[in-house]
Amino acid sequence: ADIRREEILADIDFYTAGAKAQLALAGSGDPAAAAGDVRTFMTKHNKSFHVPQAIETLGDLLAAAGQPADARTEYAKLAKAKSPYFELKSALLVGRTYQTEGDHAQAQAEFDKVLASTDDGAQIAPLKLAATLRDTADDAIDTPIEFLKDLGEFLKEYPSITINMVL
Repeated sequence: ADIRREEILADIDFYTAGAKAQLALAGSGDPAAAAGDVRTFMTKHNKSFHVPQAIETLGDLLAAAGQPADARTEYAKLAKAKSPYFELKSALLVGRTYQTEGDHAQAQAEFDKVLASTDDGAQIAPLKLAATLRDTADDAIDTPIEFLKDLGEFLKEYPSITINMVL
């Protein structure tokens, strides 16, 4: 089939790169090749509405490959969207990379950006819950009761959130 619409071609490239990335993240594909496919998609279709997801996927591939600084660079690009959702998503993902490196102060600063946000809504609440969980994860082993209390308080504040929304 001869596909000519740019939007359809972008979708095909995005989903192909995304599938390869998911396979690589699951251990059944080549992470470097998958990262190359995602980068090719982002270069070729830089106006696509899929670019934010591609940025996150590339960051995930880099983080999984043991390149947290490079993953942070990618995740930070999300904040440039000047949308509360993407700014908070960026902070959450950047904080996650610091946490995996053991830099708890930097991770805390990023999670605090999410938790301090006055933005709210169906898209923002799961980010705040994830930041709450990550924020307390380091202490969960030492103080599981405090972790559960924090989680309970958050769920009281956002009763429409379920645990499945952040898993």
